[in-house]
Amino acid sequence: MGRESVFHGVNAIVKGPPWVPEYKNFSRDISMSKEDFQILKDMGNNIIRLGLMWPGVEPNRGEYNETYLD
Repeated sequence: MGRESVFHGVNAIVKGPPWVPEYKNFSRDISMSKEDFQILKDMGNNIIRLGLMWPGVEPNRGEYNETYLD
């Protein structure tokens, strides 16, 4: 008891196909590259809320995209 944690963070989600962020190269719009993480850390963030889009999970009824979920 008496412990307290303070988090500072952002939401991260790609709301259009291919539904996943670019991770190899920095992009001002949809990347989650090493550079992005360094920028977030430099801004004092210590947590990311990672969102997902259902069309990325189930592109067709009953068909689940395991690659997206990975």
